[in-house]
Amino acid sequence: MERIKFYDILKGLAIWIVAFEHSLLAMNPIAHDSTLSNAIQLIQMPLFIAISGYFFYPSIAKNTFMGNLKKKFKHLYLPSLCWGIIGACMMLAFKIITHKEIDVSYFVYLVFTGMWFLTALFLLSVIGAILYEYLRKYFYTACFFVFTILYFIPSAWMINEIKFLLPFFVMAIFCSKWNWQSVPVWLFVLSFILFFVAVNIYDWSFTLYSMGDMHILTWEFLYKTIVRLIGGISGIVCMLYLNKYIVRIKYLNASLLYIGGVTLPIYVLHQKFLMSSTILNYHTNNLFIICMVSVIIILLSILSYKILRHKFFRKYLFGETGK
Repeated sequence: MERIKFYDILKGLAIWIVAFEHSLLAMNPIAHDSTLSNAIQLIQMPLFIAISGYFFYPSIAKNTFMGNLKKKFKHLYLPSLCWGIIGACMMLAFKIITHKEIDVSYFVYLVFTGMWFLTALFLLSVIGAILYEYLRKYFYTACFFVFTILYFIPSAWMINEIKFLLPFFVMAIFCSKWNWQSVPVWLFVLSFILFFVAVNIYDWSFTLYSMGDMHILTWEFLYKTIVRLIGGISGIVCMLYLNKYIVRIKYLNASLLYIGGVTLPIYVLHQKFLMSSTILNYHTNNLFIICMVSVIIILLSILSYKILRHKFFRKYLFGETGK
């Protein structure tokens, strides 16, 4: 199998995990503290950011420094910003209709944060590009220095998100020299044990949404940071190992390969279709139903993406500048 297909299938699997987790929480709110939710929380975004980190060197070598920044802005932050504007306008309309107080600062936050993962990935790409351009010989030392600074910043715009994802991004860049398709059995077993332990001691009190509420100069903060880091890395290794066998399943292989090629449209669209569950106040703990819903919203996202084929939508909503 070609190398790129392995990672596209992995991306397809990763976006399904994201869709499943969002479906799980939308349809079963009490699942926040479940073992399944903890497992997904530890792995979903670290896996995505690791895939991006793996392709950091090949991507940055294709263009100049400014060319890379421009490309990343158009592909990642422009669609994030546009969806942020759309979300803020919808929220503003709702506030006006329901005669509720309008918090201007929150709307500004919504606009510039947009789709938070795309914004975080853009900022990580910018940090990586700057360090690579000006401190290439000391790249990993500089990354560690940046993380150390961020670690001691309590909370600010996108700080928690960058603090959460930067270690996985840098780790993936460093490990890109090795073939990720050849994870040995012993490493999988060790990673599975570490992941199992991390899942059982991880809790929702320390997510990227709430970590800013904790005091950073405490052993508890450091302990939970280490648990999350070990859980994320071990989970990524487990997924790499399992993906070797997933690619051998013919029809699943083809489906995930296609989905992996349109992860950005699925990411920005899929949660919109979960609004019906909230409006109807429908809840269930049936994992089969939740799984089917996650598949359906992915299919609806792909269909919507196909319908929005005009280059205006492709450019501003999906970051496709080459079409």
